[in-house]
Amino acid sequence: MKKRIGIMLAFLMLVSAAFSPMYPFQAADSKEQVLAAQKDDLMGGPAIGEKLEDFTVNLADGSQIKYSDILKDHKVVLINCFASWCSYCIQEFPVMEEAYKNVSQDVAIIALSTEPSDTLETLAPIKKENGLTFYMGIEPTGIFNEMNKSGYPASLLVDRFGVVCWKELGAILDGSRFDRLFKDFLADDYSQSLTDYEIPEDQGEQGETKAQPEEKDDAYKLSFTDQDGNPVAGVMVSLCADNCQMMESDARGQIIVDPADTSYEVHVLKAPEGYKVKGEDSMTLNQDQKTFSFVLEKTS
Repeated sequence: MKKRIGIMLAFLMLVSAAFSPMYPFQAADSKEQVLAAQKDDLMGGPAIGEKLEDFTVNLADGSQIKYSDILKDHKVVLINCFASWCSYCIQEFPVMEEAYKNVSQDVAIIALSTEPSDTLETLAPIKKENGLTFYMGIEPTGIFNEMNKSGYPASLLVDRFGVVCWKELGAILDGSRFDRLFKDFLADDYSQSLTDYEIPEDQGEQGETKAQPEEKDDAYKLSFTDQDGNPVAGVMVSLCADNCQMMESDARGQIIVDPADTSYEVHVLKAPEGYKVKGEDSMTLNQDQKTFSFVLEKTS
């Protein structure tokens, strides 16, 4: 428990520094590039746009693999960095496995524990009990350890050209997100590395974005408005419990966390261009305070 609290505190201290007005990536050309730069800073490890140096993984079954061999035989390599004690990590594995089964000929997944106390003996039961068929092990030199400096799990994707194109902090528990991720990088016409990539929203049969889920009475709700009461979309926040996740306000200027079954430390990471938070930029969501409104001030 002390370890988890330490990770959460480290995350909040890092965020406070990284998203000050002097944060150097605010002048990037697009929202996607800003987000990519933020993820590099929050997650550490190999940067988006870079190629990975070759490395060897000691697998849970006692064998070894080389990254270069895996990349040579696949169009996509997904590297997932986790810890055995991380509940969100364990919840993500079956979702990942289900998506992997459909694309295993072209996609390789390497789940790497970056927790120093984990051993191959620790990982073997996790792999077996969850019926996982993708690679799981430990990279002994620690080149991915900084991926989890802000929390667990963290993932990165390498395309067929060996370029890191996408990184994500937090668990993906919706299998369709993995499906959309893999589909874009496996496309027959994929000819150039997508280094500003974000997983697209799920589309309905008619090509329209699906509606927001119905808000439930017991959900937590964050609201973001300007001084005139107008909703502000695109506000990035972190929600930290045992682990941290990033979320973004929708077109209604809201973030809904459903169900409200735990307490979260909330910290505003970044306001959209032309806005800054007026007053407090952090708070706690719990059963005594299920809603909170942030007011943003226009800067231009």
